[in-house]
Amino acid sequence: MNREEMKKEMMAQAEASIDRLIEWERSHERPNLTAIETIVLEVGKEFEKQMAYAVIERQEEVRPVPGPACPECGKEMWKKDSHPRQVTTLVGELEIERSYYHCARCKTGIFPPGQSVGGVGQALVRGDSQASGLAEWDDEQL
Repeated sequence: MNREEMKKEMMAQAEASIDRLIEWERSHERPNLTAIETIVLEVGKEFEKQMAYAVIERQEEVRPVPGPACPECGKEMWKKDSHPRQVTTLVGELEIERSYYHCARCKTGIFPPGQSVGGVGQALVRGDSQASGLAEWDDEQL
């Protein structure tokens, strides 16, 4: 997905979020401040997640990540498969694909600590097997 396609997709998502908010407002004749704040936060949080997914998905296309070094022989391992993983980020829970790597020479495989599809996993996941906690963003990884 190029920049223009990504922008078009995000603009469509923003428009859908705005439409949702307008429809909610039309269907609630006299909402109180708490109700307004609640829907605004809900719609905003969902849009934040959509933007995060768009950027995360684009990372694989823009910045492919080399495989980790094999712990046995030190050679680069190759991505064999991906598995979904729930990750708590600053924008909420996201399901991110986590890569599985294999060394053909040593016949070993690993899920590298904190790594996911697109090269942003190290920045998004805290710890090597935890799926909770706030994300730690490392500008060099993004």
